[in-house]
Amino acid sequence: MYCGRPIEATHLPTKIELSGPKRQILDLDDAYALFISAKVKDVIESFEPDVHQFFPIEFVWEDGSHAADRFWFVPCNRLDTVDRAKTTFEFRNLWFLDGSKKELVFNRSQIGSHHVWIDKFIVMPTPAVSEALKAALDAAGITGAHYQHFPETD
Repeated sequence: MYCGRPIEATHLPTKIELSGPKRQILDLDDAYALFISAKVKDVIESFEPDVHQFFPIEFVWEDGSHAADRFWFVPCNRLDTVDRAKTTFEFRNLWFLDGSKKELVFNRSQIGSHHVWIDKFIVMPTPAVSEALKAALDAAGITGAHYQHFPETD
């Protein structure tokens, strides 16, 4: 799901059963894939219309009752965005995020006008987002989002 390229959706499920007590479903859920509400989709589309893939999926409770309508979100920007001169992580086949004091630095000129992307040289659990998109998601009151800020260069 997170290779930064469109996928063939023929065999994607259209329904997921949620276990546990009935509860509020967050706008953004990255437990098994990236599931987003229509509100998140609208914000992303306002920044990058017709770039990414969104596949409808219904969340249901164990008793079969409706929990929420969501979208599988597939980011479709695959970029090389890490500033190798300023990043202190060692590059081999992948960037190793080893929890040390080493720094991962992104380059704004390599990111360009993109707002959601997957870096093609990093194993990313979720897509990277621009500061502008983060601000718009926050302003929209999106629930479930969590961010990690990385330094950027020009």
